[in-house]
Amino acid sequence: MGNLKMVHKVLCELGGVTPQAIIVGSIYNKAKRVVHLVRKLKNYRNNDRLQKYLQADFVFPKRVLKRKIDDNDEEMREDCKKLRNTIKVHETSNMKLREKLRAINVSRLNQKIKRQTSTILRQHNTIALLKQRVNDLLDRKKHHEKATQCNSSKSIIKNLEDELDILKSECRNDDNNNVKDDLIQTRLENKGKPFNDKIRQIYYNFRSRGIGLQHCAPLIKCVFNLLNMEIGDLPSKTTASNLTAELGLIAKQHIGEEIDNAENITMHLDATTKLGRHYYGVQITNENHQTFTTGLKDGKATTYVECTKKMLQEVTQFSETLDPPNIFGKVKNFMTDRSATENKVNKILATDISASSPTNTVQSFKCAVHPLLQFSEHEKRESATHCLIRFLSKLFFKDGSGDPLFTKIYLKKHHGIFDVPILNFRGNRFNTFFHNARGTFYLAQYLVTYFKTSKSTLNYTQNFILAALQNNEILCICRALGILCQTITEPYWTIAGNNEILAINIGPTYNRIIELLDICEKNPNFFWKMKYTFYQDHSYL
Repeated sequence: MGNLKMVHKVLCELGGVTPQAIIVGSIYNKAKRVVHLVRKLKNYRNNDRLQKYLQADFVFPKRVLKRKIDDNDEEMREDCKKLRNTIKVHETSNMKLREKLRAINVSRLNQKIKRQTSTILRQHNTIALLKQRVNDLLDRKKHHEKATQCNSSKSIIKNLEDELDILKSECRNDDNNNVKDDLIQTRLENKGKPFNDKIRQIYYNFRSRGIGLQHCAPLIKCVFNLLNMEIGDLPSKTTASNLTAELGLIAKQHIGEEIDNAENITMHLDATTKLGRHYYGVQITNENHQTFTTGLKDGKATTYVECTKKMLQEVTQFSETLDPPNIFGKVKNFMTDRSATENKVNKILATDISASSPTNTVQSFKCAVHPLLQFSEHEKRESATHCLIRFLSKLFFKDGSGDPLFTKIYLKKHHGIFDVPILNFRGNRFNTFFHNARGTFYLAQYLVTYFKTSKSTLNYTQNFILAALQNNEILCICRALGILCQTITEPYWTIAGNNEILAINIGPTYNRIIELLDICEKNPNFFWKMKYTFYQDHSYL
């Protein structure tokens, strides 16, 4: 209480108020509320609201005085009269109740209560004894029933064990009799005992699905072990390699039959480098849109034509009606990428085809997606914009660089963005680069707010993203890349990747984009102010 009085005195002196005008408890409680609210505002870190509250005036609580009673007040006199009447009524009822209490004999009531209490105790004890007897009788009954059931169960178990022993002995006899039947023969009885057709078919199937030579035999044995069956000897690694060669010969015979029955063939040519070695492959497609791999050779760019002719020569070895000139006469189209080497190979092969079949005109088609590669970067060092786009993809798809789930939840809850316009950035893919640049510019303001308000500490990736998103030059580049994505790359990707569009129908698209890009290169303002689209046929989009 000494502390209350001290606080009361100090606050009254500071406010210039007489201590008798304010109650001690009321000013103390109000001071406690003020201190609690100030601490709460400091924790919220809302400086504007805190300063506004600190500058407000402190209002002292007023003492509430009782209302003075006027002797001439008619209403008060009427209330007092009613109260006196009520008091008299209650006093009269109290007198009557006291007389009734005197008439009651308390000692007799106490004796009656004691007798009833003893009677209740005796009845409780009787009930407990009866319950105990009932439980004992139930236990005896259950014990008797269990003993009877156990005796009958023991006899049933003994009979079942005897039957089980009989069945086991019969099963052993059957196993001994069927051992020779479960052993699968893998060789024929001919001279040299070659492997039968079933084993060859299994190895053809395994090798066509890319299973290694050393893995075929263990897989076959594992499958037969699951069926509790034994298999004879299997081909060795060398024999399995010979079976793979047989599979290649059978495939070439199949290709020869398909070419012999076809009249319109499209030849696909492509090359690649794997582990330092250069490979060249050829495929053919018939009128039924069936594609067959003719072969794969190890060679250089100077031997492409020679490799193609050698593959076709191998196919004609298994056909009586086919030879390389006949195959060339059936080729109507070439489909390659846009490299200069492939273009040269197409010209040489087209000359040979014209020599063998003067009336045959070969069409040469190029991949429609490859021109987009020319839009990608070719600098040795990564630009800041490219790094920002790559880091932003990590923020949404890599757990090690942040918290992708919390970022998506924040955008969904606070800004209503359910579908984040960012793709998983793999390598240096040009379509992803332009698409993510557009999404980066769209999410820039939301991500800056997210990093500043929802994060106490930032890692390296998040620090770089925050700094880059606050750089106006980088945001301008992202916006420009996004506009290119909206007007050029994404519509072109939709057209080039549409399987329903024929290659000959994309010619006008090539001509239009080259024409408009030449104009925009000479006059960039035309690109920003033009009212026309790059692609006239909107049905492709």
